[in-house]
Amino acid sequence: MQDFAYKILTTAEFDDLIRDKQKGSFDSAWKGSPVDLVDQFIHLSSATQVSMVANKYFINYNQIHVLAFKTSTLNKNGKLKYEAPAPPRPEERQTEMSLGMLFPHLYEPLDLNLAIQIYTFEKKQDRFDIALE
Repeated sequence: MQDFAYKILTTAEFDDLIRDKQKGSFDSAWKGSPVDLVDQFIHLSSATQVSMVANKYFINYNQIHVLAFKTSTLNKNGKLKYEAPAPPRPEERQTEMSLGMLFPHLYEPLDLNLAIQIYTFEKKQDRFDIALE
């Protein structure tokens, strides 16, 4: 198991969360972004997967936010699973890069207060260049 897992958010999603935090705290039972709700788990990435995921699924955004979580904290209930990507939807094509990769999926609401770091990345020259440790 990796030490950290990362959740990528659009600026609109992140701004909604910040508004909630200003009212008191982050949501302790966040059910995820729209794709998470459809798939019924929270999509996360490892440090080496964030750039690939950002450039595949978030390329139409100029800015993204990446929340870092300790996997040991996320897996306290045994609900963090490493799985192959789901078969692509008809409008998508699985990239060769993701073949054989296992992605962290969280099968319970995410306590956003557990984020240990929040990164903001701007798209440069039509791509996100992201390096996380």
